Amino acid sequence: MDHISLILLTNVVMFFAGITQGFTGFGISVVSIPILVHFFPPKIVISAMIIWTFLFPLPIIFDGKKWLNLKRIMPLVISGVIFMPLGTFLLLHLSTGTIKIITGLVVVLFSLLIISGVKKRVKNEKLVLPLVGVLSGTLKGMISMSGPPIVLFLTNQSTMKHAFRVNLTAYFFLQNIAALFVFGFSGLINRDSVFFAAAYFPAMISGILFGIALTRFVREVMFRRIVLAVVLLSGISAIFSGLKFYK
Repeated sequence: MDHISLILLTNVVMFFAGITQGFTGFGISVVSIPILVHFFPPKIVISAMIIWTFLFPLPIIFDGKKWLNLKRIMPLVISGVIFMPLGTFLLLHLSTGTIKIITGLVVVLFSLLIISGVKKRVKNEKLVLPLVGVLSGTLKGMISMSGPPIVLFLTNQSTMKHAFRVNLTAYFFLQNIAALFVFGFSGLINRDSVFFAAAYFPAMISGILFGIALTRFVREVMFRRIVLAVVLLSGISAIFSGLKFYK
């Protein structure tokens, strides 16, 4: 693929990833990373994602601030931040193919759990939230994809779409304050990743604003179906991409 075509494709990917993020409160990673790592080094893509996911949450949080529950998400943030360096260590020491396969398997696993309809509402969230945060934080440090465990938990708890979207986004924002330091200390945020993030930021933020507007017109059932479709397809794509490295 020539340079101009690659730029256009990346802008399109980031625009649609932004729509998914603005609409559901997550998805920018699960939509964009499996595609972008076909064309760019995973470490640059994942580091750029850390920068993006620090910048974009504010419009979504402002839009849904009346549904925000910081007390509920703080146990997720604290345990996630503690275990994030473990994921970063794995990122630095695993091969590109392995990272892609892990990304896809994680996404597909959580998608299938949600699709299967397996639900058991947790009555004492205080006991479970730190464990969800541990898994989320490890995935954040390794593949910049901390969303699936949180998505599964909020779906299991039958969280309504507006609360789902804003609390998930607030969690990402707080988590990414720590992620910037972790990735910066590890040398993963550098000139290349900053340039990459800046180049495609306009496409991403445009998609996010469009996605926020879409939430006014979509019902709860359709909302959940779209979320599942996005997550499952991106996970399958990542698995097949990773397998190519072992042929």
